[in-house]
Amino acid sequence: MKIARHDVGKRLSEMVVGEDLVFLAGQVADDPSLPAKDQTAQLLASIDRLLAQAGTDKSRILSAQVWVSDIRHYDRMNAAWDAWVAPGAAPARATGEARLARPEYRVEIIVMAARPGTSASTGGSAMSIERHEVGPRLSQMVTYGNLVYLAGQVGDDPTATAKAQTEQILAKIDKLLAKAGTDKSKILSAQVWVGDIRYYDEMNAAWDAWVAPGNAPARATGEARLARPDWKVEIIVTAAR
Repeated sequence: MKIARHDVGKRLSEMVVGEDLVFLAGQVADDPSLPAKDQTAQLLASIDRLLAQAGTDKSRILSAQVWVSDIRHYDRMNAAWDAWVAPGAAPARATGEARLARPEYRVEIIVMAARPGTSASTGGSAMSIERHEVGPRLSQMVTYGNLVYLAGQVGDDPTATAKAQTEQILAKIDKLLAKAGTDKSKILSAQVWVGDIRYYDEMNAAWDAWVAPGNAPARATGEARLARPDWKVEIIVTAAR
């Protein structure tokens, strides 16, 4: 498979383009003195520009991760996002608080998108994008070819313990994967965010009881302040079909 790298620096490429997929580096505003909403609008314009360079656009974004430097920027970031996202084509998305590379950066967004056209891996046929539980801001699940992308899943009961919230999340993941015709044994990668690293053992107690024996995915776990203070755990997964 041919890989093309764009705006290549010593540390990172702004964009890497494969046969079917486009991966963007985390985008931040050109003017970090702007407020959160304007920084978001500015970096979204950068995403548009890069995707156009790759021959695709925001309607084909599969997944996105949004980092805000302070969760209080959440609503202002969403005001810009909601005005920009392609109607009916919202990606799977997760959002959390993180300390960014410069203190004046308020928002950073990472996206992965599909390229239109045909693929040698599918015998020359076009792969369609299917979105499930589509809202104006995000889709709970996006499927593309043999891959399944889930939005960040949180518990239904924010008053529950970290272990119980994790169990609720994992049940939701099972349900969504079944809808896509797959299951937890085919999860490729997972990211787990805990609202406080002290929840790590509780989260793992639920995870260890659930994960498919012999088929544990590649996983990363870290502490992140989530969109609501009573959410203790959020999990994002990518699976194969």
